[in-house]
Amino acid sequence: MLVLFQMLYAASAFADNIIVVNGRLDIKKVTVLTLTEGQLFTAKTKRVVFLTKEQQGILKKEANVAPTVLSIFSLKRAKNGIHPCFEYNFALWFAPNKIEVPHMFLVSDKEAIKLANELDESLQEPAPGKIGEPVEVYPH
Repeated sequence: MLVLFQMLYAASAFADNIIVVNGRLDIKKVTVLTLTEGQLFTAKTKRVVFLTKEQQGILKKEANVAPTVLSIFSLKRAKNGIHPCFEYNFALWFAPNKIEVPHMFLVSDKEAIKLANELDESLQEPAPGKIGEPVEVYPH
């Protein structure tokens, strides 16, 4: 929970969104990684990248944490806003085979699992109507 608070506190410095300036994240500490052909495929189709051991080593050295997987934001999507409140372990895909990874939003795999579970637990089932009453899903 402390890590979630720290992430939310750090994110408040960016107001609502992480800013993209001249096609790059407006964050001082980032690591640029070159994607492999396989990573390019998953970036294109699923917007995720599973890091190689070498890439994890680079992140461990530069950011002191090395997750296994990153969510990828395309430049177009990032220009529409990256809301940091519930984002962690992500990168900006800024060139055909390059991503930049902001250090301040990296967490360990163990912490990522914990944060994902906390987010799931914080979501409540919608209450569309009173119990026993029919609910019109597509109003006419």
